[in-house]
Amino acid sequence: MYLREARLSDMQTVGRIGARAFIDDPLFNAVEPGRYTYYEDYEAGWVRRVREKALKPEARIVLAVDEETKEITGFAVWVREGDDPAAYRWRNEAGILKRIEFKLLTIEGRITTLFSPKSRSEDPAALARLDEATEQATTGTWSQEGRKIRWHLHILGVDPSWRRRGVGRLLVSWGMKNGAKEGVICSLESSPTGRALYEKLGFKAIDVWAPFEGFKEEFENITAPMMVWQPGAAKGNGVAKAKTENGIAIEDGSVNGARKSNDME
Repeated sequence: MYLREARLSDMQTVGRIGARAFIDDPLFNAVEPGRYTYYEDYEAGWVRRVREKALKPEARIVLAVDEETKEITGFAVWVREGDDPAAYRWRNEAGILKRIEFKLLTIEGRITTLFSPKSRSEDPAALARLDEATEQATTGTWSQEGRKIRWHLHILGVDPSWRRRGVGRLLVSWGMKNGAKEGVICSLESSPTGRALYEKLGFKAIDVWAPFEGFKEEFENITAPMMVWQPGAAKGNGVAKAKTENGIAIEDGSVNGARKSNDME
């Protein structure tokens, strides 16, 4: 198994993996209640979201790839938050082309929203509430002293057929190695099934995220621990030894922990 950065041409596959990986996640009971009936709409929404993430200069979508078959087995969306020099380097590294593509995609998305049928799988009110809760977490827990500058794991998706084979651990280790190199924390909101993995890797719960509190009573029990990993915990926590597409082992603290792709198409 090796890691590489995603290309835009990977987004269809990445979106499909995300759709399969999260089909039974409690969060999607709220935001995508029609996902089983209108699976194509649900999957298309995933493809759209990961494309939007891929073009943000502060984001990196890292893929785990099987060495023999070249099959993409999972993905992680890592975002470098903060206003420190390292954060600026990551954003600038993305290049002007990526920023232009993001602008064009934003315009395309607005046109699509105006003229395309709405997704039949989504609950717009629940999605709006989720966006609001995400912003509250950013300006609340994640804005506190020592937490603004960080690598944040937005999404970790492993193809169901590849679960329990170390794919998730490998993808999480990419952000942890960069956090160790830069001396910054890693953060995330964990799904119920992911918490055990994160705890094994040294993440600690610091708060609880309740995105639908006060929204609908039936969804108020959907919560997620907000977790932090400190760079000093890098040794002895079982971080996976990954390698890049060219077979070079990723050392702790490597900021090039996945082979970069200049081909965003």
